[in-house]
Amino acid sequence: MKREITIYRPLEGRPDNYPDWLQQGNIFYEIGRYTDALLSYDRALEYAQGDYWLFYRRARTLEWLGYFEEAIANYEQAMAIDPDDYWACYEKAFPQRRLGDYEGAIETYKQALKIRPDDYWAWYHRGFVALEDLGWYREAIGCFQQALEVEPDDYWACYRQGDAYRQLGNYQQALGCYNQALLIRPQDYWSLYQMANTLRCAGNLATAVLTYDQALKVLPEDYWCWYQRAESLRRLGRYSEAIVSYKHALLSKEEDDFTLYNLACCYAQLGEVNLAMSHLERATKLNPRQCLANARADSDFDRIRNHPRFIQLVFD
Repeated sequence: MKREITIYRPLEGRPDNYPDWLQQGNIFYEIGRYTDALLSYDRALEYAQGDYWLFYRRARTLEWLGYFEEAIANYEQAMAIDPDDYWACYEKAFPQRRLGDYEGAIETYKQALKIRPDDYWAWYHRGFVALEDLGWYREAIGCFQQALEVEPDDYWACYRQGDAYRQLGNYQQALGCYNQALLIRPQDYWSLYQMANTLRCAGNLATAVLTYDQALKVLPEDYWCWYQRAESLRRLGRYSEAIVSYKHALLSKEEDDFTLYNLACCYAQLGEVNLAMSHLERATKLNPRQCLANARADSDFDRIRNHPRFIQLVFD
């Protein structure tokens, strides 16, 4: 059924009135009626095509509706009318990212920063795309640093900079960023969790376990925190404690092959053949190719490798 738009009252007498079509589009946009807003902007375009605000608001509307290529074209029309306007340039990067044009989004943020060199949001989002979408960790670090020059107490730029350092293996710098983030948001789960991950990657396993404990005080049922805590304990050879953590992880994700497999490893290290095999069998049902391939070479199973049940499952 064809959608009818509500007519803004002045348009009843003057349907060719450009400002009223634009105003009606703005009203619909503000209340979230994006299809009606677009229809109004389309009518406005019939009477005037040189207005920056028309193309800018039309681009925003198209973006909300998921028409990302058209949104980009309209932002570019707005930029052609007013080349020094920051907002159309900054907003253009969002549909570019949605389309997977990450390098294009980076270039757009660079262009926006030529207009506003000290704009926090352009620096932050440029860093976010570099970090999350492109893996350009050094560029991300620089962008987040620029954002922090503008907003020194910003949690997100500090936290994301820590992530970029962690991805590069610069663990001390990463820990410094997470510590700074915790000064801004004390007892923040994500900073504690990623700090623990950083300590684990750096080989500081005992301190990592203690830091996972802090994170679990904030979010007690988080699967990944329990899982990584268990991994750290397993690597420390603290198998009984690792088993407890893996079981906690399974409370959130009962049928996880990685957790079940690593439980089997811990039980095997303790010589608990039946428990090791029952968990390995469950893991194998979920992911037979990987679990069986791993079990054939995994030294964790050396104590039970010659047991008939292990041989039948893994080698037959």
